[in-house]
Amino acid sequence: MIPRDYLMWGDDWIGSDTFLRNIRNDLNERFHSTDVRRDKQAVVIGFGGGSESVDVVPGVFHSFKTTHKVPIFLIPDGEGGWIETAPAAHNNYIKAEIVRSVGKLGRTIQLMKHWRNCRSPSIPLSSIHLELLLATSGICVGAKGYARCLFEVFQLLDNRKCRGLHDPTGLAGVLYAVRTEADTERLTDAIAHALDHSLRALIAEGDKDWREAVRQWNIVFNGEFS
Repeated sequence: MIPRDYLMWGDDWIGSDTFLRNIRNDLNERFHSTDVRRDKQAVVIGFGGGSESVDVVPGVFHSFKTTHKVPIFLIPDGEGGWIETAPAAHNNYIKAEIVRSVGKLGRTIQLMKHWRNCRSPSIPLSSIHLELLLATSGICVGAKGYARCLFEVFQLLDNRKCRGLHDPTGLAGVLYAVRTEADTERLTDAIAHALDHSLRALIAEGDKDWREAVRQWNIVFNGEFS
């Protein structure tokens, strides 16, 4: 959590783009040999040469909803403004679904973030939208491998066409995947591409053609599948 004073310039709030740039610069000074870059709503730290990335989404306290007994924070909306979020409630919701999926949901979220971040610039897709969408979908529940989970996630995203997600906790309104028409087009194209090649990978796995399956997954993950 960031103190409210960090967002003030005189009597006005600074834009979230400026705030994220300041956060990125601070992290660059701390992690000299690590790739630190801006994303739409976060600063991404690429540990392990980029194989393991961490999204830093700064938030500032905004209000306290007594009806739900949870704090509401403001986070960057990806377009220079701010949106409300309830990280404690969201984290509890996602953790419960991770338990229900026997851990599979958490790993699938990581794989989807790797897919998003393995291109430069990264594919525009809000982290909180992705996490809560997967948590509400139930895709990772049941006896299926990660390959099938990923294919079904791409299928879900393709069917939704980047529509906003109503916060399943009822606290933060609509959570958008992207904010601009240009980002919607880029995300839609990336999803269609990934869906096509993940299906080809599944078919190859079904035929026990492991080399072709790996080749297709490498296309999905821009050569960074391992």
